[in-house]
Order: sequence, then structure tokens, then C-alpha cells
Amino acid sequence: MKPLVSPGLAKACTGLSLIGIVFLLVLSYLFSIEAETLMHDLVGSGLTGKQVAKTCLGAVVIYAVFFLFCGSQVIVSRYQKPVRI
Repeated sequence: MKPLVSPGLAKACTGLSLIGIVFLLVLSYLFSIEAETLMHDLVGSGLTGKQVAKTCLGAVVIYAVFFLFCGSQVIVSRYQKPVRI
């Protein structure tokens, strides 16, 4: 099996996806406990902290899919045999 992206790009995508997952999980937690600093921006929008937390968790799922795909590309490129001419 050949990788679809270069090893460097796959590693960068994996790292950014992991950072995104952590960041969105923290935001989701803060919205779920209705942190006052974040809730200040929702006044008048009709949204609750729980709704925004669910949206953040949906984004975490998308980032997790990217993380799995890019991580699999890193593994595939690691075990790929070099081309010999």
C-alpha cells in the first residue's frame, strides 16, 4: 500500500489534529460548565452552553477522523520499502 500524502505532511496533520482535539475538548468542557468568560459572548444569541459544547464535541469527532487518517499515513510511510532503481 502506498501513502496518499508525504510523511512530513502526514506528521504535521497528525500533530495539528491532536492539538485541535485537545483544544476543542477543553472548550467543550468550559462551555458545558458555563464558564462566565465564554458565556458572556452568547448573551442574546439564543444558544446555551450545552448546545455549544455539543457542537465542539462534533468538531472533535471530525478532528479524530483526520487524526486517524493522518496517523495511518505516517504508519504506512514508515513501513513502505524504498524504490530501488
